[in-house]
Amino acid sequence: MNEGLQEEYIAYLARYGLKPRAIPDSTDEIRRAVSADMFAEAKARGDAGAEVFREVEALNESENAILQKTRHPAQLQIERYAAQVEKNIAKHSAYSTTFAQNVYVGEFPTGSINCQIVKVSGGFIVLVNSGMMVLFHQLSYLLAGKQLDDDRDEDIVDAVAQVLAAYFGFGDPFYGPAPVSGGFKSLLAMQLSDAVMQFIIGHEYAHMLLGHFDDPRPAQETIQTEVGTIEVLKRSWVQEFEADDLGHRLALGLERYDQIDLAVINRAIAGNDNEALNASRIKSEIAAPWLFFGMVALIESLRDALAAAGAAIPSEGTHPPARARLGKLLHYVNLDGRYNSFMALCEPILLNQQEICVKVLIELKAQGRIPVR
Repeated sequence: MNEGLQEEYIAYLARYGLKPRAIPDSTDEIRRAVSADMFAEAKARGDAGAEVFREVEALNESENAILQKTRHPAQLQIERYAAQVEKNIAKHSAYSTTFAQNVYVGEFPTGSINCQIVKVSGGFIVLVNSGMMVLFHQLSYLLAGKQLDDDRDEDIVDAVAQVLAAYFGFGDPFYGPAPVSGGFKSLLAMQLSDAVMQFIIGHEYAHMLLGHFDDPRPAQETIQTEVGTIEVLKRSWVQEFEADDLGHRLALGLERYDQIDLAVINRAIAGNDNEALNASRIKSEIAAPWLFFGMVALIESLRDALAAAGAAIPSEGTHPPARARLGKLLHYVNLDGRYNSFMALCEPILLNQQEICVKVLIELKAQGRIPVR
């Protein structure tokens, strides 16, 4: 990531009355207290991964101790995702020598759940909305509960409806449920969330690697955000499909889909506990587009329902329908279930879209946020 573009990023935010979020007071104490609570919760629940969770938390704190004093936690996460994508680009023979590294990835501190690219004099800025990170963090805890605790689909449907009611009611999913669990449940939730965000950011890098904005004056489009209308780079549907494909391979760290190391998962299944976390990470990365587009498909349906109910819905750009994008990413669908089982985690969302939409509409009407007819 080009740190030289940070000033242009800050200037871009200032144009809309925004600035990078300040580091919270007592960050270290808050983080340790939350980690201790999550560990205690895991122990009380009998989660076998409680001690592993504590070890991973201690390692993360040790590695990030200095950075955490200079960056807001959300920006640190974004930089970590971007660094992993760039590391994977360096392993890709087709792009390692042509990547211009003229990119800065920063938080766009609004509740929106989209991700956009803007062109500045020194290159490109990728804007990652905080609402997107919160939404998939919440969703990942729900899906981890389905995988590890066999949570009921009805409970997941109710919780997802609460998250989306908070987003469409308050403009930010932050106000939705904030599940906090430690142990293997937390570790899996973090892996699912990381995989989705890495795919999203890999997708944005893919646009640049594929030359979609090489025109000196690339096409622009306007979108509505919480801070007003902004102008971003426009992508065609064909370009979106191309970026989905390359973005997934970048998130996986592969040049070709057939290079994936499924032996890691086999060793974990055979009882190698040292490979358990690596195996679930790979399965999360395989499933990332399904988890992302599963939620986007639900949001698209909900936006249509809200518009039909008379609610004012801001524009989100001209992306292809999520289900059409999923239909292009079928590379791992026919894998044995040992490897692609995390894809099925989005089934409660895909199969219960109508029920979730009805629940959200009822809640928003009760709040007086959409007209009652």
